[in-house]
Amino acid sequence: RADPFPALSGRHGERRSYTTPWDIIQKPVKLGFGLGGNRVVNGPVEALICLTDMWPRRDGAHYIRAKNACKAAIEGRLTAEEAREEFVAAADEAQVAKH
Repeated sequence: RADPFPALSGRHGERRSYTTPWDIIQKPVKLGFGLGGNRVVNGPVEALICLTDMWPRRDGAHYIRAKNACKAAIEGRLTAEEAREEFVAAADEAQVAKH
């Protein structure tokens, strides 16, 4: 029987789970931005907004990778969890406080 959703199938017919822009990560990232307040990031869209609007240091390699990973997760090329890993690395690089 033909798969009714071939774009969602892997090479061998297994179902693939693509990320949607609103996917929620398993463990939200809680950050502190000093006078900018605290922020809880629940998924790749929120992470990308945070990186774009609130990030204190935008010249690091992890920052660039995190932005690319969030965009890829929004487009369905990475999972929300993969984007989260890059986002946390960017927070460490920029010395953003994690709670």
